[in-house]
Amino acid sequence: MDDIFEICDFTTQTPYETFVAAFDQLLRETVGKDNSGGGGGSGGGTDDGTDPDGQQQHQQRTDVRFGNTTFDVRYHREVVDSSLADCQDFPPRAHCIVRWFGERRFLLLTPRSAADTDCEDRIRLLLSALSLALTATGHTVPVFCLLHRKRRLYWGVRSHDDRRTVYRMAHLSATPPPLRHLSGLTTLFRRQTGLSSGQPIKVSARVTFSLMSLTTTLEAPPLQDFGLELPDGDNPLKELQLAAVWQRISDQVIIDSEVHSDLTPNNAETWTLRAVRRSEAKSALAIALSRWRDFSRAAGAADQPFLDRVLGNEAREVFDALSERQSQRMSADEWSQRNSVRNRVNRVFESTDQLATGVAKELFNCVVQFTEDVGTVRAFWREVCVRLRKHWESRTLLPGVAEHSTPDWGRSLLHQKLQYLQNCIESEVKRMRDAEEDVENDSEDEFFDAADDDNKDAEDKQSVPEGRSEPLRDLTLLSDPTQSLYVPETQSPPPVTSEMATETQTLIQRLAADGASAAVRARVQSAQLVSDMEAFLAANPGAEFADFVRWHSPRDFVDSTGQLSDRMSAEDNVWRELWRTARPVPVRRQKPLFDSKTEAEKTLHTLSTEVFDKIAEMVWPELTEIIGERFKRRRGAGVGGGGGQHLFNSTDDEIEREESRLDLREALARTLGVNNNDDKNDKETDDLLNRLVAEPEVAISSAGRTARRSVHRVFVDPESGLWPAPVAKELILRAVARRRNSYSRESQQRMYCLLTAQEVRVATSETTDNTF
Repeated sequence: MDDIFEICDFTTQTPYETFVAAFDQLLRETVGKDNSGGGGGSGGGTDDGTDPDGQQQHQQRTDVRFGNTTFDVRYHREVVDSSLADCQDFPPRAHCIVRWFGERRFLLLTPRSAADTDCEDRIRLLLSALSLALTATGHTVPVFCLLHRKRRLYWGVRSHDDRRTVYRMAHLSATPPPLRHLSGLTTLFRRQTGLSSGQPIKVSARVTFSLMSLTTTLEAPPLQDFGLELPDGDNPLKELQLAAVWQRISDQVIIDSEVHSDLTPNNAETWTLRAVRRSEAKSALAIALSRWRDFSRAAGAADQPFLDRVLGNEAREVFDALSERQSQRMSADEWSQRNSVRNRVNRVFESTDQLATGVAKELFNCVVQFTEDVGTVRAFWREVCVRLRKHWESRTLLPGVAEHSTPDWGRSLLHQKLQYLQNCIESEVKRMRDAEEDVENDSEDEFFDAADDDNKDAEDKQSVPEGRSEPLRDLTLLSDPTQSLYVPETQSPPPVTSEMATETQTLIQRLAADGASAAVRARVQSAQLVSDMEAFLAANPGAEFADFVRWHSPRDFVDSTGQLSDRMSAEDNVWRELWRTARPVPVRRQKPLFDSKTEAEKTLHTLSTEVFDKIAEMVWPELTEIIGERFKRRRGAGVGGGGGQHLFNSTDDEIEREESRLDLREALARTLGVNNNDDKNDKETDDLLNRLVAEPEVAISSAGRTARRSVHRVFVDPESGLWPAPVAKELILRAVARRRNSYSRESQQRMYCLLTAQEVRVATSETTDNTF
């Protein structure tokens, strides 16, 4: 044993020294040059550094090890909210350390293992190491460590100007008698800081009163609901909190003891009001949209046509016959259900609203009211398709669809299809009327489609002009200056929906990649052009290609030279090729560009064979327009005060958030006894409601008399005139004292105390002079 020689290497770093070096480097990288004391605060009353809206105020994250324990390190820096300058001691939206210790810029160390947060000796050793690191680097940022995760206890340290601040916190489940009132707290604070009875203490106080919402449901708003049958929603207002706030007043001018208390709202210069929401609350519209999504998901799972049969002419007759036979065996509930569906369809086709809006509205109502009954919703859509076919077969114009209008691409696809069907009906009505007029006249021109080559030659040689509209300014034919140039009567372009335009564009792009399909592509694009050429030749016998260009594309004819443009002069120009094959045919004898019969049948077939996902996609823009009008009406009653919101491309979440805000305002208006639909509401009251919806907490100064009267009426007992017992009392005591020795420099001392029925929390900030 005597031969054993042990060498102790004292140059090896201990875990303590390793941590100090690592934390020194972390401070330099994380805090950097941001080494100014203090800071401003706004932020939310949560304990994890996030505000109620989930936002984070300037937070950086990293980690560090101390022994066997790994700590998550977060650097917080809060920003001052100037709108609540009178309440900065009690910020409505901040990390809890900001409220408890008054520090708006700090580092927070949180052990990753919950078991490591209950050892006070380890935390004391950690704070000692942190103090050394702060002194070595010269940083003045406070550093806090979570001591107890469940009890939310924080300890911390700060080094600045040769002073050291120690942050401590105590948490009790019962309130000791000395801490129940301000008088006992000031005595404790003076004894702890060594203040004499004559030295001043600045006191900030906040007394909170609560009004719990008694109802959990919120009925539909009393205003006209635009025909939407919505279920009752949840009341989003859980609690209304009123806080009376006093900022930095002397303890000599305020009394708060067992005998008397000046801490009543009537004596406070500032009130703050907070609306606490129910996190699980769903608005009526959110419930309805949820049912709509669930139904769409269930009905579209099979990826089959929503209707189980195509309603053509014969199929519709069979369906009607079966319906009559089945009606004889229907129960009372089935009869009621069938009548309900037909009544809904009758309302749609008899309403003064636009037809697409009515169909979308009643389809939505069917889904919301009969979520589990796919058959009822299917019966409604089938009945709509039957009614549309009846209008087509009887050549009766559709109600609620503008006449002589092309499909509006800015509206829903359902609206465009109904406009397109209306165009088909109008075209057939016009064709029938023209046929009746032709019967009275000579009928030789009726069978123009059977013209053979000889007839074509005769038509080419005809010299009698037909289908003239008006002279084209003072222009004349290039081949015969004595003949004026006339604008021909032409066919109107066929109506096109946005869906059809997309399909045509896709077809053209696909054909463009295939050189052999150039002829097909040209035919797809040039039907209207050929019709115009033939009508032009009929109106201007002997006209040349250049004459047609002067009318149809004036920019391709150079007046100064009398020549065509380069692209029109090319021999392989598509226009020239079409001109060579064109023959003079007036518009009244041309084959219609728009085949109304075929297009109407295609439209009806599409509506009756779509899957429900496609139907829902077609009607969704109409639903968003209805919802947008509801929002506009409800905003007109107070919220936002502006116009409506165009929700064409809005998501369900955006719509539900807006509805939730409107519901919250409605609930607040009812709680405060304000008529939400009264346009004569005081501007101050409207502003209060709007801010409660948009902000986490609203300050009401003593000048806000109308708002204070509304709040006073709600919280004060009308019989006794007394305020309810407060649910929380927060007190902050500040003073300047000499700590450690009587000749030490004066330093700021602070104590925070939270008193509720469930807990007492005391947080102290004790600053001592390290030099003296």
